[in-house]
Amino acid sequence: MDKETRQIALLEDLLRHEGWKLYEANIVANIELVKECIIGKKDADSNDLTDKQVDGLRERLGYLEELKETPKNMIEMLKGQKNQPLPEDDSDPYAKSIEDLIPAP
Repeated sequence: MDKETRQIALLEDLLRHEGWKLYEANIVANIELVKECIIGKKDADSNDLTDKQVDGLRERLGYLEELKETPKNMIEMLKGQKNQPLPEDDSDPYAKSIEDLIPAP
């Protein structure tokens, strides 16, 4: 079994694990709470929120949604890596300017 196949199997096992299901349920509950706070512009204690605080909650919402999907996203990424060759890196790490990094036509 190659490295990617083993990692995919471990992540799939994680998704079926009771610990992950509990963790995911907590994330979903937090997502719902954050959505309610954004919509109502009030925190969990019913205090008014500023626009800046609401923006912070929107960032938190994105983070929580991403966190919830992390194992699935990692599985998809690993499956994609198995089917694609690594890109060649032809950039010069010692280049002095952006023009040096852009290949000539």
